[in-house]
Amino acid sequence: MTPKGLVECVLSLQLLYVCGVGAYRTRRDQSTMMKSTPDGICTYQLPAKFNIGLVDSVYGMEEPEPKLLSSPDPLMQGVHDTNQFCLERIFFSRMQMLTNTWRHPSQCKLFYIPYFTAWETWGGGHWKERDTPELDNEVLQSLVHMGRNLGPLGHDHFIVSSRVYVDTQLFAHSTLKHVIKLTIERWSPDGLPGNVVGVPYTGSFRFIPALEHSLRGSHETGPCWLWSSCLKSLGKNRTGPLVGFVGSARLGKEVQRYEVMRMCRERPKECLLHDTGDREYSSDHRASINEIAHRVYSSSVFCLHPPGDTPTRKGIFDSLLAGCIPVVFDAVTMQGYQWHLEDWKNMVVHYPLELGPSQPNVIDVMLNFEVQYHDSIQDMQRKIADTAYSLQYSTYTVPGRADAFDVTLARMMSSRHDVVSLMPLSTALAATVEAWSNSPRRHHHNETRQ
Repeated sequence: MTPKGLVECVLSLQLLYVCGVGAYRTRRDQSTMMKSTPDGICTYQLPAKFNIGLVDSVYGMEEPEPKLLSSPDPLMQGVHDTNQFCLERIFFSRMQMLTNTWRHPSQCKLFYIPYFTAWETWGGGHWKERDTPELDNEVLQSLVHMGRNLGPLGHDHFIVSSRVYVDTQLFAHSTLKHVIKLTIERWSPDGLPGNVVGVPYTGSFRFIPALEHSLRGSHETGPCWLWSSCLKSLGKNRTGPLVGFVGSARLGKEVQRYEVMRMCRERPKECLLHDTGDREYSSDHRASINEIAHRVYSSSVFCLHPPGDTPTRKGIFDSLLAGCIPVVFDAVTMQGYQWHLEDWKNMVVHYPLELGPSQPNVIDVMLNFEVQYHDSIQDMQRKIADTAYSLQYSTYTVPGRADAFDVTLARMMSSRHDVVSLMPLSTALAATVEAWSNSPRRHHHNETRQ
């Protein structure tokens, strides 16, 4: 072979290496890339059987996607048929929208585990417990990027539950010990670790594109905070109810709820009450309940929220999103939402309700409050109007606005090295613990709460 031919041969081999091995290396690198948000939140690519394709054990139904209620009423624009189980679906959908780039795992700052840990449904007289050990183990074994970043194993991963912490059995698994756990209610009668984070329940209102004109103040459509400061008339000028309540009570088990409903019935001119009836069937007509609740809360100045078998309820966020001031009877009701409601005392009335024949009717207490604290009430209404957008889950990301989803991601990114210190322990009042001890959910029989 001539020197020229030898050179050509070497060049050909080099070209083959570059085009062949180099191409292989590129394909190999692509296979390890992860879908990511622009800020570096990466998501595991799990098959649909772990999320939108996961079905319950009774009806074979997939986790519901909240649907917009159809109504010509301007007040009802943006109201959806949400329930607590929508949270996982909403987070999944929003992450799908946001992960528009690819990133090598070594460049990921956080990892999202898109597993619907909570989805089950009604069967046999109670909400069934999740019993999917094979799926659970398969997901846990797929978390191959734990330990990639400096810190406790899994501290840079997060997972979402549409149930309260005490009802999410997978959260107790040792593999997830340091994983950030997002839940609709951060409470347990036995205490809980700091990496459990309460995020807002999925309220019935969700911001939609059609409401952008209201957000700019050019139309009075949707809840009052989109286009005003939610200042409702007080005292002699008030034409609507002072207090509203939507819900039910288990006789002999949820004493505070039962008493609050009794007090409301004794003051029908001041308290607007909608009894949702037996909770065993309330989920069958959640669309109508959401519509009724939104109307009750929108027309009332204060909305009563006694605890059930856990301190918080979906209605608290529904009332805030309707511009109604929540009245809670246990401070723990609000203390689990530091990321979204750190200054909740500026928006919520905390009244430690004591039961007994000599105790005043809570409706009378709120009537006195209306007279004595007119300016404070309006300050609370303004604060709700300023905060409400960040407590709801929009159907899409609005530039320049941060909803509950956006706030959650931002807080995880800014404090991912020290989430635990932001979530202090809290202890519920005896009434809440007693309700929990009498609850069928204490024996793993879960129920929907409105």
